[in-house]
Amino acid sequence: MRREGLYLLRSNMQAASPETVWESCLLLTRIEQASKDLKGDLSIRPIWRQREKSIEAHIFVSFLAYCINTTLRDLVRRRAAGLTSDSILKKLSGIQL
Repeated sequence: MRREGLYLLRSNMQAASPETVWESCLLLTRIEQASKDLKGDLSIRPIWRQREKSIEAHIFVSFLAYCINTTLRDLVRRRAAGLTSDSILKKLSGIQL
């Protein structure tokens, strides 16, 4: 009953303040969500590259796709809460230029 309504964190970060532990947990949550976005909506999977330039290019394109997807999702959320970035991309992919 004493803990009802409270969120408890347990950490081995002894030297860190509670605020730092909380911020680290929030950062981890954001990183995990980014990974899900890359694997889900963007269908980005590991691609085994040999050359350093190819590796850097793959990381750059993946990061750019993530940034565009995140920006689109945030813009849509403000204007039309029912839409998703995935549904917009599907609609745009059907447009004849």
